[in-house]
Amino acid sequence: MSGLMARIRSRRADGSPTAAPPEGELPEAEQPTAAPDAAADDTPPPEEQATAVVPAVPDVPAGAELAPQGPSFRDRGKLRRRLRYLRRVRELGFRDLGGLVFDLDRFGKDKPDLVRAKLDALKAIDGELRALESALGDERPVEELHEPGIASCAHCGTIHGSEARFCPNCGRPAGSAAEPPAAE
Repeated sequence: MSGLMARIRSRRADGSPTAAPPEGELPEAEQPTAAPDAAADDTPPPEEQATAVVPAVPDVPAGAELAPQGPSFRDRGKLRRRLRYLRRVRELGFRDLGGLVFDLDRFGKDKPDLVRAKLDALKAIDGELRALESALGDERPVEELHEPGIASCAHCGTIHGSEARFCPNCGRPAGSAAEPPAAE
């Protein structure tokens, strides 16, 4: 997947692909600039200076705007498939983490290193998922987990069967929108 993201990032403004740089290297146009003689004046050595990366700007006539270049049609299809896969993996990760925490509490165990490892894996999946969503313009602010046959009350959050007409906890009709709190 990193190769695909590198190709997306390495497109020129005119849409033609460029060769992706090897890991850890920047193209010549984006190399950090350093002072010619660091010892001659009081500037810190190059490794201590804040490096400024200057992206290469293509020659465009004044007043002409650059069209935003996104992934190609073929790449968008691959990215959408990866996005759907990552959404399923993240949902399974949520369920796995919830089950782990429940079982640890039920058996009176404490495994913070295992919980941390699961959280780090979920964070990595979520980071890639968010990057793909922004590349495709498909950001979703709230993620709702859906399971056939199971629903939750919009008012109190109680989980119940999707065929139920009323919430078993608060008695409100199922499928009704949550009401804002009343002003006192």
